[in-house]
Amino acid sequence: MRNAVLLMAIFGVAGCFNRDPVEGLMRDLQSKQVDLRQYGARRLGEMGPKAKRAIPLLAESLGDANQEVRRLSAQALASMGEEGMKPLITSLEKGYPETRVAACLGLGEMGDSATDAIPALVKALESNHREVRVAASQAIANIGTGPRDILVPALTKALSADNPVIRSNSALALGELGPEAEEAIPRLTSLMAGELPPPKSLGLGVQGLVKSVLERDDEISRVNAAYALTSISGDDGASISYLTKTLGSDNRDVQRYTAEVLGRIGASAKPAAGRLRELAKTGDAMVQQAAKQALTSIEAAN
Repeated sequence: MRNAVLLMAIFGVAGCFNRDPVEGLMRDLQSKQVDLRQYGARRLGEMGPKAKRAIPLLAESLGDANQEVRRLSAQALASMGEEGMKPLITSLEKGYPETRVAACLGLGEMGDSATDAIPALVKALESNHREVRVAASQAIANIGTGPRDILVPALTKALSADNPVIRSNSALALGELGPEAEEAIPRLTSLMAGELPPPKSLGLGVQGLVKSVLERDDEISRVNAAYALTSISGDDGASISYLTKTLGSDNRDVQRYTAEVLGRIGASAKPAAGRLRELAKTGDAMVQQAAKQALTSIEAAN
């Protein structure tokens, strides 16, 4: 009997602590311990709109000294819908660079429900901080839609950015806009053909792994330009020809990504089927898998 009473007392106390999980998680988010702050932000994000009263505190945590806390706080705000989006936009417009990067991440997580953030994200493409520009371009690509009169000119200009990732994200975003981005066709064609000046980051004397990554990203930017051209103008033989040729890249990441893009294009990518079949039988396992999936998508679309 005594043990039963003791157990009831323990469970009673535990119940008191668990009555308001949001309050407890908000305390965790203010802890001096990084792991607790990460836990609090992660769990609040999992609760979504049920944890809306934590929004002001999560907004403050976008400026946390720990990158993971910033990332998790941004994702938590994104999970809370329109009310969570507002502080993300405010932080993007007024925060420190690290805070602005986190805000971009959160807005990108929201996808096409974050179109109200497009003006602020477009402005961020002109930031003095490279990390902010890259993050803004990624968020715009993830959102994938927005006011054409704002997006198309800004993204077309960004195709000549000094960073290959920004070029790549901008091309991808233009592709998501489809025929509405028709005025970007000349610049996209130049990017695909390698006629634009190379990104400045490729001309800084970098060597080794860094140079390899930059060259890969530059090649992927041209792949995304080809994808955008097929999306904007329909069956573009020149783009499919370029993508088919790029399947022979020396970089496995580029090969895999190009195969994925051809699968996304679908029926128009049928001329690349022969080269995809070759890749499906030889080479890197991930490239093989991407080639097989692309063939399945192309055949299903025909």
